Amino acid sequence: MEQIKLKKHFDLCDFVEEQSFIEAEHRNGYRLIGRSGGNFTFEACAPDEYVYRMDCMRLKEQDEILYIEQFADIGWELAEIRKQSDLFHIKSGYKWYYFCKKKSPVEGENEINNIPNRLRTCLKISKLYNIELVLLILVIALLNMLYSNMGVENIFLEFLYMVFTFVLLYFVGRYFFTNLGMSGKIKQLLSAYTIID
Repeated sequence: MEQIKLKKHFDLCDFVEEQSFIEAEHRNGYRLIGRSGGNFTFEACAPDEYVYRMDCMRLKEQDEILYIEQFADIGWELAEIRKQSDLFHIKSGYKWYYFCKKKSPVEGENEINNIPNRLRTCLKISKLYNIELVLLILVIALLNMLYSNMGVENIFLEFLYMVFTFVLLYFVGRYFFTNLGMSGKIKQLLSAYTIID
């Protein structure tokens, strides 16, 4: 079968947009068979109206099997499982499950769970990212402390230290503003459902 790979970035809380993107590809004759980072892998199929739904859960192995079977019993097919990315090996344990089924004209049959619960899960994951951000800041502080105590006047070492510090600061800044924007967007979406904790 013909396969295509598409690169498209979606933030943690952009699952509705991501679902729409995958559904559009299925209408164009390509079904989702893989997702890693921002890379989507699609396989050629007959163009059709399919509904894709994503769910983010943290399950033990035996619970995962039951979870997938539960959706299979009501007509949903598992398209893909993707682990939530981890930084510094802090394991969140969350996985994204991609389910699909032929679009139904019956109201309510195209949903598997409600959006507010998915948003709450996204908010929990974004809070885990804050721990990773603190670790990055601590690494920078530790390197600064070590370097200032070395007393070495080697221009090459000073240059390497400066480059390394700027690279780390770039990632901290990028990470901070991305996470801040994500948390704000999640909270804004949750407040639209008027069920914020």
